[in-house]
Amino acid sequence: MAGPIRVYFDHNVVDHAVKRHKITDGQVDQLRSIGKSGIFRLMLSITNLDEIIAGLQSRRPLRPEQAIEQLRLIRDVIGFGHLLKPPDQLLTHALVDFGLDLPPRESVIVMPTAMREHLERLADATRVEIEYATQIAAEVRDQIDENYEALRRAREQALRELEGRRPKQHFIPYWRDVADGFAEGYAGHVGVWERCRERGMDRLLAVPCVAMAIGAAASMVYAKLVEGRATDRGDSRDQAHAIAASTADIFVSNDDEFRRLLKRVPMIAPAVMSLEEFLASS
Repeated sequence: MAGPIRVYFDHNVVDHAVKRHKITDGQVDQLRSIGKSGIFRLMLSITNLDEIIAGLQSRRPLRPEQAIEQLRLIRDVIGFGHLLKPPDQLLTHALVDFGLDLPPRESVIVMPTAMREHLERLADATRVEIEYATQIAAEVRDQIDENYEALRRAREQALRELEGRRPKQHFIPYWRDVADGFAEGYAGHVGVWERCRERGMDRLLAVPCVAMAIGAAASMVYAKLVEGRATDRGDSRDQAHAIAASTADIFVSNDDEFRRLLKRVPMIAPAVMSLEEFLASS
């Protein structure tokens, strides 16, 4: 019997829900009901938490208070019991397991007790406790930030090598042309490129995490080189969200451009939709 449908939310879904930005009270209530229904398995990532903690540390008016509300919504809808592995670990495990022909490892872990306790205290913080909460947030964020470094280095190396290639007129031929370069950049970084290549690119690209990592990066580069899209400082965060989303059946994002970039990528695992589309189909 099939288990619950796995769903991963982009941070903007939680952010918009708290701000009621193009989201109604009724839709937020529906979101809470979905979290309790048992039909869906809603998943939480390090990247979700990092974006909330950045808000806690912000000096902009109302940002820390909104971040607390975001954390409470996540606690109520998703919970703090489990956590997706960091994006670089998800990708590393996927590449190593494929290269060595090992069974795929589980993508979700039980949230470490210390982190869960920190988050529970943050979620219960009041306005006068924000300063104290921010100190706790800094401790949690220190644990989170170190997880991005390896992934960022591999991605930037692949981008430097591939941005010099003359793009094809259409995305699909371009994706086919650069997929091996991205795969070599990622798999070479963890020492399994030769083993992956021996097993075949078609089989490698059938691994959801690898397909998403390569596809999202290629789509962003194509958008920059061919479509004139400016590089966004949030691209690395989007890449991390994309890798987390590869573990799901449905990825929900309210970023129209990000959805467009992902929807054109072949072989990615999740259905990509807006919150409105997700709620309408639930």
